[in-house]
Amino acid sequence: MTRPDIRFIETGPEAPAVVISLQGQHFGPEAAGMVDWFDTILWALDRLRSGDWDTSSPETVSEIDTAITHLVHRLEPRLEGLTAALIRAHYAAGGSHGQLATAMDVSRSTAQSRAVRLPEEPSIWETWARGESTT
Repeated sequence: MTRPDIRFIETGPEAPAVVISLQGQHFGPEAAGMVDWFDTILWALDRLRSGDWDTSSPETVSEIDTAITHLVHRLEPRLEGLTAALIRAHYAAGGSHGQLATAMDVSRSTAQSRAVRLPEEPSIWETWARGESTT
């Protein structure tokens, strides 16, 4: 399995930059948008932990709203689709409920119930995760 190359580069006092290099042939044209949305996770954590968003201003609200949009509207459905696709792939590859439970860090019964709750037909985001056409 090819893992991403992650490096922390010092750009100044207490300001490391995170550089992630990942080669993939199947990301598709939406890769740049996804990188922006993934970046939002680290950006929002940094802004929140630094106290930068502790002030009341239109700029603060705008930045927080951007983070919420990226996380809830952009990333969440894609992560849910990817998770569903991975659960189906787990079983298709011969995985067990116990193995899935270990991977999910939940009880066996919880893993089994999550698998059973998957809709019979893949969602649009699960189809997206597999790189299949949604039209």
